[in-house]
Amino acid sequence: MRLFIPKSKTASLTPVLEILLYMILSCLVSFCLSCVVYLMLKGAHLPWKRLQIASCALSSAMHGAQDGQKLLALLIFLYPMQGLQSLAFPALAVGAVLFLGTLLGGGRIVKTMGEGIVALKEKSAFVSEVSSSACLIFCSVLGLPVSTSNIKACSVAGAGL
Repeated sequence: MRLFIPKSKTASLTPVLEILLYMILSCLVSFCLSCVVYLMLKGAHLPWKRLQIASCALSSAMHGAQDGQKLLALLIFLYPMQGLQSLAFPALAVGAVLFLGTLLGGGRIVKTMGEGIVALKEKSAFVSEVSSSACLIFCSVLGLPVSTSNIKACSVAGAGL
């Protein structure tokens, strides 16, 4: 899909440049969205810790929507060689791999991102998760290849700003 770049008859971007453009634009959108959402919620007094649980669940689902589909596509490509007819096993395998990766390495990443780079509080962590999730939803719906990690890092920077 070419929403940001109109396709002309004479010139077109190479796929690598197009992917790089989407990755840069998605990071800018995530950063700006995080800043705007934080300013919108500046005076709000909400149960941030409880909201953070919901935002983390949404963020996890969006991580799976972006990165999970890439791994699932690779498995589906290799899958016909096994002679199996159902896609249930590859989908469950991808879910299990993402779950184990988050379970085993997620704590260190959260600590580095939320304390090492920018000192996030409950509210800014919520804003970061919601902003990155919104950006990932947009990119997933449009089928844009983006980096989940870069979007989340830019969102953390925007909420911490």
